[in-house]
Amino acid sequence: MSQRRPRGLAVILARLMVAVAGLLYVGMSLDWQDRIVGRGARAGQVFEVLERGVDSNGPFLLVQKETAVRIPESDLGEEYAFEPGILTTVQQPHHGLLLLGFLLFAPVVPLAAFRWLSLLRSQHFHVTYRSAFELTMVGNFLSFCLPGTISGDLARAWYSGQDSARKADAWGTIVVDRISGLSGLALTAGLFGTLFLSPADAGSLLVTAWGALAILIGVLFTLFTPLGRWLSISILLRLPFASGTVRFVEALSSYRGHRLTLVGALASSLAIHLMVACGTAAI
Repeated sequence: MSQRRPRGLAVILARLMVAVAGLLYVGMSLDWQDRIVGRGARAGQVFEVLERGVDSNGPFLLVQKETAVRIPESDLGEEYAFEPGILTTVQQPHHGLLLLGFLLFAPVVPLAAFRWLSLLRSQHFHVTYRSAFELTMVGNFLSFCLPGTISGDLARAWYSGQDSARKADAWGTIVVDRISGLSGLALTAGLFGTLFLSPADAGSLLVTAWGALAILIGVLFTLFTPLGRWLSISILLRLPFASGTVRFVEALSSYRGHRLTLVGALASSLAIHLMVACGTAAI
């Protein structure tokens, strides 16, 4: 026992150091200061708001002290958009809306963990909700702190399949989880763009949203229909690493017998993105 304590203590200290480093990184990545972002012809211009003031022309925002660059508040909404920082957001008078935003964000990660857990259990992986939640949190942390948004997915796939010979099935749960998430995002973006944005503002958003949804429908057709599966395997057999790729496609195709699980995953994704959108609007 005495020989194992130092090693266990070292592991705990290493985890604490990683956690502290991650929190510092997240803190440094947040926008603490208010910003002004250009719109339309001024797109790409970003200024940090140094102070507010009033002159003969009305209220203004000082963005550069050296050259005394001022942006009238009357220009906001037309040429510039005001993006409040963390401190301004917390200090806003509408604390009820701030609390509502946090309450809407609170279930997002637990619901995402439950979505992935349902996919894992449909493939007969014996995983507890606690493990799925912890791996989801680790995946979110790595996706945020490391280059590339798939860093967290790689970690989740590796940990969930490291004690199993069915690694292709473990990777399949990640892919289906990501497909359901992207489908929910595309549907939410298309819905909000259609209902709340003008045709001029929603043009590129709607093209991207419905285009992404069309691609995802094509992926689902390829994986879950006999014709699509036959076409994909016929093509994959001509590629390098054909056996492993075909085995991966077979693992994805096994979800054809779990339609309720897939519908539940899509419904969870819609709920997640709706909560994120409404929470962001409230804050």
